[in-house]
Amino acid sequence: MSSISDEIYSKLREEILSGSLPTEEPLREQNLAQRYGASRTPIRSALRRLEGEGLVLLLQNRGARVLSWNKFEISDTYDLLSDIESRIAAQAAANASGDEVQTLKDVLEQSSRLLRSCEQNFDQILHLNKMFHHRISEVANRPTLTDYHNSIVQRFPLKAAFQRSGFERLIKVHNQHSELIEAIEAKDPEWAASLMKSHTLGVKRYIIATMVN
Repeated sequence: MSSISDEIYSKLREEILSGSLPTEEPLREQNLAQRYGASRTPIRSALRRLEGEGLVLLLQNRGARVLSWNKFEISDTYDLLSDIESRIAAQAAANASGDEVQTLKDVLEQSSRLLRSCEQNFDQILHLNKMFHHRISEVANRPTLTDYHNSIVQRFPLKAAFQRSGFERLIKVHNQHSELIEAIEAKDPEWAASLMKSHTLGVKRYIIATMVN
């Protein structure tokens, strides 16, 4: 049963974060059971896990609904995230070796090729964006900050937000990442922290503008 519940949880979570399941969408147990060919027990287990992550609200005897975020919740959370990410970036600038800087450049170059290509694979570009931030966290080597960071970003439907504007926003993010590499390579923690804070707060403003009605 646990494997069925895990599979249902993973599928629902991906649909919520991608925007396939919009905010306020009802998730009725009976409908989900029919959709996945499962009993209600693993459905309930999956919904409880999603509630624990702040992605759905359980409704008594009615399943659940996808939670929405208001601009104040997004603003407060991203203000906190900007502080965490700027500290991570500063530490990465202090720690980075030449090989680690080159790894960041390689990830950025992969993104650049995709952005220039005719296909412009959206999922791959977002994956590389996530990888870029992950590599910076690895260089910083501050596990506690990284854990806090991951617990925050996994709750937001970033894919859905970026898809609303196409690739223009991703190109801007790409250019900001390029400048951030310059600061890390220069071993300038203050510059790196300032760039990362500006980058994260820019994402906050963008999400509020695109995701909040």
